[in-house]
Amino acid sequence: MKVEGLAQDITLQVDAEKNYKRQNKELKKVNNELDQFVYKTVHDLRAPLTNLMGLLGLMRTETDRNILSSYFNLQEKSIERLDTFVQKITIYTKNRRLPISNQPLDLKTLIDNVLNNHNFITNSERGTKIVEIQKDTIFYGNEERISIILNNLVSNAVKFIDLDKEESTIKIKVTTKEDELRIAVWDNGQGIPKNIQPKIFDMFYRGSRQADGA
Repeated sequence: MKVEGLAQDITLQVDAEKNYKRQNKELKKVNNELDQFVYKTVHDLRAPLTNLMGLLGLMRTETDRNILSSYFNLQEKSIERLDTFVQKITIYTKNRRLPISNQPLDLKTLIDNVLNNHNFITNSERGTKIVEIQKDTIFYGNEERISIILNNLVSNAVKFIDLDKEESTIKIKVTTKEDELRIAVWDNGQGIPKNIQPKIFDMFYRGSRQADGA
């Protein structure tokens, strides 16, 4: 009796299917982010514009100088809010599109600058700031992107200080291990409830009513 069989290497086919599934998953993520981006941008642009339109309507019939002055102040705040949002959108777009340029970083100076940027934010004076750098190692990276990350983390730590605690602490620790450098930001503020922690990296997600970021 003679038995014949046909053997076929399906490795390439399996790899192609895996690659297809990965690309499809990434495409769905990009489309979802785009939908959120458009919705959020329209919403956050319209809010201050709507305020301005309402104030202009009130000012047309108002003759009291003091009331008019308060309306001008409100208009200024709406314009500042609009300008801040446009700047954040610009940073986001720039961050997504520009290639990464690496250069040697002075981490101590970079961290000091980030902390100094938050010296005059409400409640900042209540927080003790601690910086620990394991050793002075030359690290190559993109200064602008690292600064954006640290600014966001420190800003959140300051905004969400736990006022019920006697002492508030913000700690930045830099450690190195072989070819890895780790920057950790820690604080003893209000914290993030476990049930929403999986969502904190979703685009535009706000985990608190106090959050005012874009």
